[in-house]
Amino acid sequence: MLPAVVAHSPFLKLAAAVVCLLAFVPTSLSAFVIQLGDSRQTVIETYGYPKSLAQLDAREIFNYPEGSVVLEQGRVAEIRFTKGEPRSLRRVPAPQPAPAVKPVAVPHTPKAQIVPSLGPSSVVPPQPVPQQQPPPSLLRAMQPLLWVPVIAVVVGVVGQILKSRLRRLEPDFTGVYPDRRSAPQKTNPVSLVPQPPITRLTREALDRLEWRRFEELTQGYFEKTGWSARRSAVGADGGIDIFLEKNGPEKRVACVQCKQRSNEIIGVKYIREFYGVMVSEGLTEGYFVTTNTFSDEAVRFAQGKPLHLISGEELLRSFASLAADQHESAVRHAFRDDFETPTCPSCDLKMVLRRSATPFWGCRNFPRCKSIFARVRKA
Repeated sequence: MLPAVVAHSPFLKLAAAVVCLLAFVPTSLSAFVIQLGDSRQTVIETYGYPKSLAQLDAREIFNYPEGSVVLEQGRVAEIRFTKGEPRSLRRVPAPQPAPAVKPVAVPHTPKAQIVPSLGPSSVVPPQPVPQQQPPPSLLRAMQPLLWVPVIAVVVGVVGQILKSRLRRLEPDFTGVYPDRRSAPQKTNPVSLVPQPPITRLTREALDRLEWRRFEELTQGYFEKTGWSARRSAVGADGGIDIFLEKNGPEKRVACVQCKQRSNEIIGVKYIREFYGVMVSEGLTEGYFVTTNTFSDEAVRFAQGKPLHLISGEELLRSFASLAADQHESAVRHAFRDDFETPTCPSCDLKMVLRRSATPFWGCRNFPRCKSIFARVRKA
């Protein structure tokens, strides 16, 4: 009876339609509602891609305008919608396969045939391209010249080192003489102007004579007066420069010490030392010869002793008393060739002039021999 009533009542028809619609909606919407445990892909297919995405380790949050969906390990763990389901409720359409592309037919191209040429060929065979060498760089071209300043610096440094070492060695030269050798302390400069040979002994010539030649001059005088003279060996002489011996009714043996000191007066110290050496050698007669003079104290010490003090003036008078030929012979021998350059008392070689703050005479055998003489000009 109810269907008949509904059919005849418009109001009941509308109510019945509403009831039927409400019964259908849950069934149709159920396909668009996600549940706990659904996969990440199901959420995207149901609600679409979220407006924003937050992720922390294995936890993801899909944010939609009406709420959010929380996933853990790729599965729905929580649904947060405050205003019902999102309005973007939609299904993601299933991917459709791409339409098949119809292949395009390629027109057939006949193969090319090589026809031999019967005439001479005008084709020029390929020629090798010459390789051009890159221009040398400026730095490489100047590389050999870079060593020039380096070598100059090295030479300058080595020169400064050698110069400083020579300056440190100069003080070692001062006062280095063989023990008790009668070498002079001052010498006159060597004359570079050729001079005529000296045949007569004068005061000027005596002052120019170096110490070794002065010993030879003294030896020549004693030989001209009848003595047999023998100079001591090179090196330390013990204070005796010449040994004298004269045969006769009574054999005489004496000794001589020479001091070429043109700017120094011989004091008693030298005479006392010479007398001590003479006594220790057992000699009973001695001659002390110098180019200068003796002090009064030295003269008093020699009085009453077998000591003969011969000054420069007395030596000039003694040579003047010799025969002319004997005088000239002894003088020529002592003043031969270079008679001004001092002789090394240790090596018996002519010394060389060394240049420094104060010029000096040094041995040729330096550094093995360090004997020197000061180079002082006579006033």
